[in-house]
Amino acid sequence: MPCFMDTFGLARSKLVLKNQFFGTLALYLQPEPDKKIGTAATDGRVLKYNEEWLEEVKQKYGLEAVITIIAHEVLHCALGHVWRRGTREPLLWNIACDCAANLILRESGFKLPQGALVNEAYSGKTAEDIYALLQKNGISKGGTTIILLDNHDLWGNAHPGGNGDTGDKDAAKDIIAGSGTAKGDIAGTLENEWKNRLVSVASALKSQGKLPASLERIVEEIAQPQIPYRYVLAEYMQRIENEYAWGPFDRRFVHAGEYLPSTNSEGFDEIVVAIDTSGSISDVEIKQFIGEVMSIASIGANTLHVVFCDAKVQGWYTMSAQDEVPPFKIKGGGGTDFRPVFDAVAEKGMQPAVLIYLSDGYGDYPEKEPEYPVLWVMTRNHQNPPFGRVVTLDV
Repeated sequence: MPCFMDTFGLARSKLVLKNQFFGTLALYLQPEPDKKIGTAATDGRVLKYNEEWLEEVKQKYGLEAVITIIAHEVLHCALGHVWRRGTREPLLWNIACDCAANLILRESGFKLPQGALVNEAYSGKTAEDIYALLQKNGISKGGTTIILLDNHDLWGNAHPGGNGDTGDKDAAKDIIAGSGTAKGDIAGTLENEWKNRLVSVASALKSQGKLPASLERIVEEIAQPQIPYRYVLAEYMQRIENEYAWGPFDRRFVHAGEYLPSTNSEGFDEIVVAIDTSGSISDVEIKQFIGEVMSIASIGANTLHVVFCDAKVQGWYTMSAQDEVPPFKIKGGGGTDFRPVFDAVAEKGMQPAVLIYLSDGYGDYPEKEPEYPVLWVMTRNHQNPPFGRVVTLDV
């Protein structure tokens, strides 16, 4: 057996001894040598690696660097990076995930190979947070260097049109994602399995007093139960119906700038539901958002407006309480700007009982909070808005 085959086995054994958290989770990944992989890669089931490259890493940076690479792959699974890209731009998403993982590894006592992507400005931030900052500031700012430790071509929700790995061992050339393999129900199952593994291993180590504080914080964030959105929304809408202070407002006084509560107790007049169709929202999330429209419509409103928006309003559908939810033509994929929806509502002279915005929260917000209430329904990994109430989708 060639010595570079021994390198992986030795490194994984050392990882178990060095850090039980990463070492135990690493055992869930089936090792698979693959010459087509330029560096190392995982889809949540296997850990593929180029034998010659791994040996080169060992010779150049020592066995500690190989141990770190295995832990790096484990973090991508444990943090859900493998399944959460959606329609995000592959290069920025890959950089964001490596930034997030490498900072955690360093904080956990791992020695990163020279040139590994690290940026102190992103400490404590999720991959989604870092992605939003990269979108805003660009990849060349803040000392960011485009050198990745691994290949992300096996990740699910791969970006259309990407190129697969060609076997090039230059990690900087391995950053464009190709066709993913962990998709649909398989991806969802794997993601849940890894979440359960993470919690299980962390709980065992914590009971022994062996879980580092840095990892404890991360585990708590991932394991935190999500708010049962549908029940919260139903309760929220019921309160709107019963409390004059939250509308609907009497239209006879709106033109004078006075938003007085209506005395009509037969339900609320108009609800606006805005759906984020920007590039940061995956197809799965958009489908979930569309499904939520039915739930919202069933709660009751005289008129329901459904708006699709990325950086501009891409579609506006209006239906009455008696109408069936129509088939929607989804457009988007651009940047994220929440302002066009609020601007359109103002231009139409509307004063909705509530505006419900389904999004991940990454985008440009209006400078001024509107007079009507706003409910943000966010994906699990989201950025908090400057105003309104936030509930989280339990998916």
